[in-house]
Amino acid sequence: YSAPEQLLGEAPSTATDVYQLGMLLYVLLTGRHPLTLDGSRAERVKAALDGHVPRTSEFADPPLRRALRGDLDAILAMAMRRDPQERYATAAALQEDLVRYLRQEPVYARRGAALYIARKFVARHRGSVAAGAIVLLTLLIAMIATRVQLTESDRKSTRLNSSHITI
Repeated sequence: YSAPEQLLGEAPSTATDVYQLGMLLYVLLTGRHPLTLDGSRAERVKAALDGHVPRTSEFADPPLRRALRGDLDAILAMAMRRDPQERYATAAALQEDLVRYLRQEPVYARRGAALYIARKFVARHRGSVAAGAIVLLTLLIAMIATRVQLTESDRKSTRLNSSHITI
């Protein structure tokens, strides 16, 4: 569970704790350690220093893959980044993202994607979005029906006006 900077002999920090919490959560979700190799301790240390940890959804058993894909993959990837400066600043920030995940809110680890934020909004407010879509669809149908009636009325009016001129 050692962070790469610990393996290099650097002083532990909050980022080290975040890495270890991420690794612990990873093991709890997948049931195994991602860096457990059949090779020697040196090979395991090298794998940790390389910072290549497979996504949880790729490493988990097939029944869990779909549940872990997306937000949890992003959260754990951010918690276990090789560079300590790119991880969550504190364990509380990691916790906050996990709580946001549980509430189906956009997580910090996946910030910036407008479509992702919209999907999360719709997931949280299904009833309201469905009601709004129905109202919008009803208004659109009413506008189209009004336009068709207006066009038909103009056509009839034009026929009546041209019949008066010929008489």
